[in-house]
Order: sequence, then C-alpha cells, then structure tokens
Amino acid sequence: MRGPRGSVLPGVDVGHGKTFAVLIHQTDGDGLCGFWPFADWLATEHGVHALLFDLCDFGRARCRDAEFSSNQQAQVALAVEWARDHGARRVVLVGASMGGALALSTAAVTPVDAVVDLSGPPTWPGAVAHQAASKITIPVLIATSPGDPYADYDQIHAAFREITARPKRFIKGSGAHGWGLLSGFSASPNRVPWLPLATTVAHWIIGQKS
Repeated sequence: MRGPRGSVLPGVDVGHGKTFAVLIHQTDGDGLCGFWPFADWLATEHGVHALLFDLCDFGRARCRDAEFSSNQQAQVALAVEWARDHGARRVVLVGASMGGALALSTAAVTPVDAVVDLSGPPTWPGAVAHQAASKITIPVLIATSPGDPYADYDQIHAAFREITARPKRFIKGSGAHGWGLLSGFSASPNRVPWLPLATTVAHWIIGQKS
C-alpha cells in the first residue's frame, strides 16, 4: 500500500469476498505476522477476506514522509482505502493492543462498518478512547482483561459506556492480552483450538452480532 512520498506499508490479503477484516497489529516485533493465524482461520472457516499490514516503524514498512509516519490513523485509513479499492463492501477494523486503540480512534473518523478492540489502551498517541467513544456511530465490540497491565480495564469500560452506537458489546477477557485473547496464548496465538471470543469476533466481522 503506497502512501505519500514513496512510503510503503507492506500488506498481505488472505481469502476472498467482499467482507474485509482489516487487522491492526500490536507492538510485538513481528508486526502483521502476529495476526496471521487468525487471518488464515477467518478466511478458511468464515469466508472473511482478511488484510494484514505493517504500520510505520514496524515490520518491513518504509515511511519516508514524516507527517504520514507519525499519523497512525492515516496509515489505518490507507489500509481501509486499499480494501475498498479491491472490492470491499463491508470493512471491519480489528485491532490488538496498540491496534485496538487505533481501531477505535480510526473508526471515529473513517467510514467503516464495525470495529473490534482487543485490549486497546485507553490512551495512545493520537488515539484516546473516551474521545473516540463520543464520535463512533457503528457497531463496537471491546474485549479486555481485568488486571491487564497494558490496558486499563476500568478506563476502557468507562469509555465503552459513553458509546451511544448500537449494537455494542463489552467482553471481560480471560487474563490474556491483545491477540492472545483469541487463542488463550498471550505470546503465540498460532495454537488451536480458538477460544469462543475468536468466534464472537468472526461473527462480528461478518455481521452476525450476538
């Protein structure tokens, strides 16, 4: 995905179809690769077209424009634009940790169809949960664990209560963080079976919200 002044965000799309999940990674050093097992599962088991990409300063991203490099919302919006340009009729943002905060904040200003936040911190540079909450008009799913040192459970829950959009759902996590909530392995989500939350997120992506 090409940004300003020769900036490039590497991405991988998995699967086919018009329903896209744009997966926004956490700060672990492997960038987009951390979401790979989930993307593959979404595509093979749920017919979702998943898009993974590296944000600036992660993975193999090359960001030569200072303004673009410092604006993570713009980077997520570029991924959404790519999905739309490649046939997406439904786009859902799914973010883990840092990516969760960015998913919420981007959903407040960029047209998408739903958003999922997995352990997003309440405050991240350029992404403040309670500010996004008042602007979001689409379905929202938030999952976070009490006691998670990287995400303030009470602050996120308070921001969730400010969201007026419907449907919305808040899920108390199992103790894991970020994409670890999906498989139960906080550092390595490539083990199966997937936890029930993974299926819940998949249903949210395809529009079956229960």
